[in-house]
Amino acid sequence: RGATRAGAVNGDCPRHSPPRHNFVPRDARLPFNPSWHAYRREMPRIARKLGLRRTPVPVLAPPPPDIGRVAVVIPAHNEMRFLAHTLESLQAQTYAFWRAIVVDDQSSDDTTRIAVGFATRDPRIQVLRLRRNAGLPAARNAGLAQVTEPYVLFLDGDDALFPFALATRVALLAEDTAAAGAYGKTRQVPADVSWREEAGARRRAGSSHRVSLVTAGGENPFGIHEVLLRTQAARDLGGFDESIRTGGEDVDFWARALRSGMEFAGTGMVDSLYRQTPTSMVSAGAANHMHSVVGLLDRSWRAEGSFAEVSGRPGLEGDLGDVLRRAMV
Repeated sequence: RGATRAGAVNGDCPRHSPPRHNFVPRDARLPFNPSWHAYRREMPRIARKLGLRRTPVPVLAPPPPDIGRVAVVIPAHNEMRFLAHTLESLQAQTYAFWRAIVVDDQSSDDTTRIAVGFATRDPRIQVLRLRRNAGLPAARNAGLAQVTEPYVLFLDGDDALFPFALATRVALLAEDTAAAGAYGKTRQVPADVSWREEAGARRRAGSSHRVSLVTAGGENPFGIHEVLLRTQAARDLGGFDESIRTGGEDVDFWARALRSGMEFAGTGMVDSLYRQTPTSMVSAGAANHMHSVVGLLDRSWRAEGSFAEVSGRPGLEGDLGDVLRRAMV
């Protein structure tokens, strides 16, 4: 009793001595304190001295049983300038139960690197890279094929959602079971406008009336990211027409949806923005885009390519003018 072990110096028994903290970085140059509690107090200062930062990782809890998850399909072709802003607007959503599928349509810039960087930091973001440049409709369809969630939203890689967009649309769809989708309205802005500033600015309320074939009045009622759709409704429509490569594929999609008898409920809020970029189809190929849209509307008016039944509802056969007249009588 009282004898020291071999190797002990000046009665310093290893069994009862505080641990030696040789792993403290020398570059920290902080006063050494063998106390474990003191060491824990010093750790934040050591981290700051070394320039270390903690990166928060979102932890998802299971969603309530009455509210489903949302899949956000983001087609992106050479969108390195805006893709980060689009994904950040998703991460800022007050409704956290979403999964983003970034469909990289063979980009030649840093779009892939940006998407993969976000996916590494946030497990809710996934990247699907196509083997060839297939075009916007095919990229959306490729993303739709990966969706397992009950709701789907198509969001282009240069647009953005305001933080409350998903929450209000999901709540409305959960309440209105007859609606095929819930829509908010979008604000068109120049390319260099910040979505955060737009989200914080006060804007007048959007439309909340129910959109159907009759109330649409023969016009295209939505931008592509204005509607949160039931996934089954999007699949029943057959997705997007991949033969349309010059723009207007969303016009064709909504025309087929309205002809099938689908109805859409409005949140009454402006909850997204559309960037008017110089490289978009509407800007760069305005003439071709307009020609394509006019042709699609004309085809819808003459009821070309109508189908018999979608989502258990009878198809609206015949000339669109006759359909509108019958519906209003």
